[in-house]
Amino acid sequence: MVSWFVEVVNKEQYTMKKIVLTSILAVGLFNVVPSSFAQQPCTGNDVAGGNCFSCGLSTFHDSISCETGTAVFNISKSFSDCVGNNNGQFVHGQGANDSCENHSISGDTMTGQCKDGNGVLQDTSLQIPEYFIPTGGQDPSDNSYSTISCN
Repeated sequence: MVSWFVEVVNKEQYTMKKIVLTSILAVGLFNVVPSSFAQQPCTGNDVAGGNCFSCGLSTFHDSISCETGTAVFNISKSFSDCVGNNNGQFVHGQGANDSCENHSISGDTMTGQCKDGNGVLQDTSLQIPEYFIPTGGQDPSDNSYSTISCN
C-alpha cells in the first residue's frame, strides 16, 4: 500500500513538473515582440521606400511627421507622447511640450531647449531612431505603416 502511495505521489510530481515546464516554454515562445515592432526605427534621413524616414516637425512643432514606404501620406505622432524633460534634458517619457521649446530636426537629431529645475532653458538633443518606430501593420502594396509609436 505504501509503495502504491509513493508511486502516485511521484507520478503527480512528475506531471506537475511537466505542466510547469510546458507553461514556462509556452510563455517564452509566445512572449515575443509583435512583428510591427521589429521594423527599423524612424529616421530623419532620406531613405527612399524605407519604413519611417525623412522625419520632420509639424508647423506648430508639436508632432513628428515621417514618410513611410512609397505611400503618398505621412505618418505622425505628437513627440511629447514619447519625449519627456528631466532637468532640462530630453528623456524617454511624456510631456516635453510642457517645458521645452525651439525644436528642430536635422538628420537623425532633434534639438531643442528644455527648462531645468530652476526654469532656465538648457540645450538638449535626442536621436530620432531611439524614440520613434513605425507600427500599425505594414501594407505590402507600398511598404507603408499607419502609425508611429514610442521606441
